[in-house]
Amino acid sequence: MIDLMKLFRLTLFAIITSLLAFVLPAQAKPKDAFQEGERVAAKWTDGKYYIGRIDKIGAKIQVKWDDGSYGPVPPKDIAVIPQNVEFAVGEHVLAVWKGAQMFPGVVTQVKPNQCIVKWDDGDQPSLVHKQQMVRWP
Repeated sequence: MIDLMKLFRLTLFAIITSLLAFVLPAQAKPKDAFQEGERVAAKWTDGKYYIGRIDKIGAKIQVKWDDGSYGPVPPKDIAVIPQNVEFAVGEHVLAVWKGAQMFPGVVTQVKPNQCIVKWDDGDQPSLVHKQQMVRWP
């Protein structure tokens, strides 16, 4: 004979577990797919993104920015710049504007190795190499 109290507890446990999985937001996990030498857009201490390269992987990712700066960055503040990516007109991106600093904008024209980016802040659109861009929310 089935113990009704045990069945009730198991059913209640299953319902609560299902509700918690649905209600609680997913925890941000460190991205374990980083590789040393990979090109990235990484947040500097000023809160802005700059282009650089992953130098060492640990609890925080050590980044060497193109201007020679070096420091630890939490994985959540890094966006990998994929190789050979194709962009489409209308896509929102984070792209190098001048030097190594990156700004958000929208792709207005796609060329073989470059895109014309119209900057969100209203600056004149400019031509940016695809290896200096990453899709951005």
